[in-house]
Amino acid sequence: MRQAAPEPADLPKGRSLARRSVVVRFLLVAVLLGLAARTLHYALNPPIHRDEAYLLNNVLVKSYGELLRPLANAQVAPPAFLWALKWCSLQSKADWSVRLIPFLAGIAGVGLFALVARLILRGAAPWYALAILSASHVAIVSACRAKPYSTDLLASIVITLLGIQWLRRPDRCWPIVVLVLVAPCAIWFSYTSIFVIGGVVPVVALRALLGRKAVPRLLWAALVVLAVAVGAGLGLLYTEHAGTVMAAAESSGLKAHWSDAFPPSIGHPLRFLWWLVTMHTGRLYAYPVGEKNFASTLSLVLWIAGVMAVWRRCQGRWIVSMLLLPQALLLAAAILGFYPYGGHSRISIFLAPAMCLFIGAGIAHATQGAATRKWRAPAAILIMLLPLGSIGGHLVQVGLFWNKPSVRGMIAKLSSEYSPGDEIFCPGESRILRGSGVARQIFEYYLERLLGDRVRRGAFSSMASPEPGKTLYGFLFVSKARDDQVPAPPGNAVFNTLRLIDSQRCRIHPAKPGDMVIRRYVAGAPCPSSVSERGKG
Repeated sequence: MRQAAPEPADLPKGRSLARRSVVVRFLLVAVLLGLAARTLHYALNPPIHRDEAYLLNNVLVKSYGELLRPLANAQVAPPAFLWALKWCSLQSKADWSVRLIPFLAGIAGVGLFALVARLILRGAAPWYALAILSASHVAIVSACRAKPYSTDLLASIVITLLGIQWLRRPDRCWPIVVLVLVAPCAIWFSYTSIFVIGGVVPVVALRALLGRKAVPRLLWAALVVLAVAVGAGLGLLYTEHAGTVMAAAESSGLKAHWSDAFPPSIGHPLRFLWWLVTMHTGRLYAYPVGEKNFASTLSLVLWIAGVMAVWRRCQGRWIVSMLLLPQALLLAAAILGFYPYGGHSRISIFLAPAMCLFIGAGIAHATQGAATRKWRAPAAILIMLLPLGSIGGHLVQVGLFWNKPSVRGMIAKLSSEYSPGDEIFCPGESRILRGSGVARQIFEYYLERLLGDRVRRGAFSSMASPEPGKTLYGFLFVSKARDDQVPAPPGNAVFNTLRLIDSQRCRIHPAKPGDMVIRRYVAGAPCPSSVSERGKG
């Protein structure tokens, strides 16, 4: 027996079509600007960010099998994402290649979320929800960096979409059959997808049990296969990857870094309640924007209003349960000490679909009265302006560093001028993976990315004398704590045969100490004691 689709929430029917059209147009512009911000950042191809360098240095030097093991620099990422990142890094040396998957996931997530919003909400409410997700700072940034947050968001949207599709028509089995195929793969691409699966499957099972007369028998078989497939996928993930990674994360201090996102003991109820207040008014609810110290209070209030609005609709309780259960599971995981709750919106970005849906419904519900109707357009305009800040920030950043020396530019130029027989030398026994700051990580990333095996490493005393007339490039990482003049390499038999003909220096990271120095020598003449560097940034 076919059941009626649930009536979506939540704008009133009696409103001016012209007024509604103006609001929707502003929100549509917000969506397009959000997509433009993602595309602009990707197209401008800025140098690698510090968080990216820590992860990518693992990806560049480790094999596919080694990426299953714990990563250096206290980094944690799902193995399938790391493998995809590794494959992309082998296709091109350009930075855009390692950002391709997060970028595509960010664009696809906005498109699929539009379907989710239209299935649940009505009127301008789905446009509010879609505009909030598209314009949210954390969603824009996640789509532009080689980190797994954007794929976390996409996995959450896909799984939620399949669950909502089934709730609308419980007599169909295809959403659950597709979920059987998607879920075991999703947990290898996104750790947090297990929370979303844990929210969808119990609601589907309970809804099917209560309405079993209208549910085909094939659905029960699909649910059993889904449970077995997810269990097998989790077991394999834990034995091959997650078990050792969790132990390494504990010993590396990663949990201590996010200590504020783990609740105090429930045995101290007042502290626990205060922690809940600070978390739910902080970065966890930073949609479209928000911060710590109660800066996301308005988002929380609108979220509560949206939850109540959707709850009152036809089958709204099932929808609300499916959207809220992942957050409840996340809180339980934080209480047990497994995963942080509310430390930053990026690590819980899988909650963004539910939060944006409820906040969008809350805005529509809060502005339905005659006294508050005037706030619809200003709210839409405010959301529309948010991506402009991100776009402006990208353009300002490009303008500030236009034509200035950069690590990427200098190494890329050297790589293009490299002639067979030239030697490239860098002090140090091996590639730096851990125990160094941001600037050193970025320096090592571009050295490995653009020059790779052409770099000889070791102590100066281990260098062999180059043939007369040959060029030798020396790369040095210099802490800003040292003098502006970089001391010459210690005298030895090799350097006594070299003539320093050029030396360049540039800042690696605008806010972190550390410079890169490139020295060019020609064999056949003595090396002077020191030289002033050019190109200092």
